[in-house]
Amino acid sequence: MSEPNNLAAYLERPSDANAVVVGARAVSHAELATQVARWRGGLVASGVRAGDRVAIVAGNTLDFVVAHLAAIGIGAVSVPLNPQAPAAELARELAMVDPFAAIADTSSAELLADGVTLTPETAVQVLSSQDLEIGQPHPLVDVSKDDPALLLFTSGTSGPPKPAVLTHGNLIAGLQAVLSLPLDLVGQSHVFVGVIPLFHVFGLNTVLHLSLLTGGLLVLADFAGPGETINLISQHQATVVAGPPTLWRALTRHPDTDGDALQSVVLAVSGAAKLPPQLKTDTESRFGITLHEGYGLTESSAVVASTLATDAPLGSVGKLLPGVNARIVNQAGEDCLI
Repeated sequence: MSEPNNLAAYLERPSDANAVVVGARAVSHAELATQVARWRGGLVASGVRAGDRVAIVAGNTLDFVVAHLAAIGIGAVSVPLNPQAPAAELARELAMVDPFAAIADTSSAELLADGVTLTPETAVQVLSSQDLEIGQPHPLVDVSKDDPALLLFTSGTSGPPKPAVLTHGNLIAGLQAVLSLPLDLVGQSHVFVGVIPLFHVFGLNTVLHLSLLTGGLLVLADFAGPGETINLISQHQATVVAGPPTLWRALTRHPDTDGDALQSVVLAVSGAAKLPPQLKTDTESRFGITLHEGYGLTESSAVVASTLATDAPLGSVGKLLPGVNARIVNQAGEDCLI
């Protein structure tokens, strides 16, 4: 049986095992699929069609997960935005992507109503979870792997952040490349901790999508400090923790963290910025784990290279993932060696 082209279908798992935990609420993979189907119906009833852009302005919540999967499930384009961004920045980004609708949590809906949607250029239909919950279940739609699934804002090398287009095929290929590494994630009941933002490709494709694809459990929360993150890891016996160097620095330097606080973790990954060699050695010494480094960018659906299962020296980002080609060029775009 061939794999589906639609990323949402590719990620769906008919399992009674828990898929997402947010606070005291746990949702199984099967329950998540049911709720996503209702929200697909809610979006369609609101007039959203394949190819339309749907902005999502929410923190690391279950609503974000459901909204994102529902949007791409009907062939629309998910556009996650930073809910902590100033109103002026949200207005600029909304104007750039011209969404048909925006899905917002309670605090973000108030922000949109207070200023972002007051100008004609940024006026969009704002949908809440209550609007979408009443939808009748709607089936997943067929798409081409070349159809866009995501618009993610990235700062690139200069100027204000711009939206990068990622297709269903891009995202699926990125996940397959990660699974080609010796991670032993599929069928192992891994517990992922998701405290890095879902509006960033690292949190979205490397944490959320990967946890769903492997049938794991995602413990989801906005980052509230190293102590709270340590508590999540300990309480849920998390096995996979991924984050930028700032997260690892906060955990390593937290004075009230025991050395065995991360004893359940079998895969620790740093990405999104360069990992200082001293921080890597300090983290490994403090917690008795191996901290792997990856390199990637939004336009490549996240991971391009990783130190996993390599003999990469300290300070290296490892080797290219299968299916990834790279060139080293000078300022004139000519191939060169450094």
